[in-house]
Amino acid sequence: MKSIITSSFNFVYNNLNPWIHKANELLHSAIILRDISIDASKKIKKIKNNGNEVGPEVEVIIKDWSIFNQATLLFGFFLENILKGIWIDKNNIKHDINLKKLPKELITHNLVSLSQKADIELTKPEIKVLNQFTACIIWYGRYPVTVKLEEYQKHFKSQPAYFIDNGLKEELPKELKSIINKISDKINS
Repeated sequence: MKSIITSSFNFVYNNLNPWIHKANELLHSAIILRDISIDASKKIKKIKNNGNEVGPEVEVIIKDWSIFNQATLLFGFFLENILKGIWIDKNNIKHDINLKKLPKELITHNLVSLSQKADIELTKPEIKVLNQFTACIIWYGRYPVTVKLEEYQKHFKSQPAYFIDNGLKEELPKELKSIINKISDKINS
């Protein structure tokens, strides 16, 4: 049994396709949650604009709206998986069939660093977006607070609710689309 598990680990680790498959699962889930958040955001604006009283049904809407952090987290994990898969494919380490753990290059959530390791050239706005995703992966998609106060303060001074800002379910923000296109081009080349 141990050899089957080891073989499975090595197969998944050494092949781009399982990383792409996992990334696509995360992307699909992220889009579903983002769409729920966008719908809830529109309902909240409508209630505020109409001057309606806030009743119990609004609590459900607010809960739906509040999941945008989790949508962002899943988008971040999508990017992390796909970038790690590209690194694995690029570094062609398939000859090592005795792997026990991921290499140190992949033990990070820093999406800018992973993009650089995958040879993805980024613009300044794309770097800013990837830094937002990194922050979400590290803390605000999972925890209510950061490890350090200054990180928490910095986040709330500069980080918008990125995925609901454009409010369009059919369309991802342009920087994210650009990053995804660059990643797709890298995979297809």
